[in-house]
Amino acid sequence: QTESIFLTENTVLKNRYHGMYFYNARHAAVGGFFAENGVGLEMKWCDNVQIVEATFRGLSQATKDLTRPPYFSKRCEGYFLPPVGYRMQAQIFRWNNLKAMGKEYNNKGVMLTNVDFSEFDHADDCAETSVPISFNTHDIRTKHWNYASAFHNVSYVGPRLTDAA
Repeated sequence: QTESIFLTENTVLKNRYHGMYFYNARHAAVGGFFAENGVGLEMKWCDNVQIVEATFRGLSQATKDLTRPPYFSKRCEGYFLPPVGYRMQAQIFRWNNLKAMGKEYNNKGVMLTNVDFSEFDHADDCAETSVPISFNTHDIRTKHWNYASAFHNVSYVGPRLTDAA
């Protein structure tokens, strides 16, 4: 793929599982408002992706009030996924360089620019599992992480940015 994909100014709200899911893409840019999804944004086998001008929100108190017992037996378990803003892959998919429009591009991970994460800091049954950024470690082919990524002007509220120990 030599052309770029631009999916910006999205509004992705209240999806039980994935808000937005990318598979096998590169040279893509995505942004917008992602709120109250199981996983706001997940990418699998995607290289050279930019997340720009994006806002990720976990669960609001209003949604928690609507999903407490007796409506759901427990929040953040079973069919009620704990909110995750962005699930990051851990492995570069393509190692070949891409030559396009007279330039050579090295594959790299994701670049987050002007991204805000909030409402992932919970003091209830979602506290252990709700995080702004989670890592998908199930698809590591060479038993190590090489998804080199960069963060620029990324903000988050709460004690944890990732689910890494």
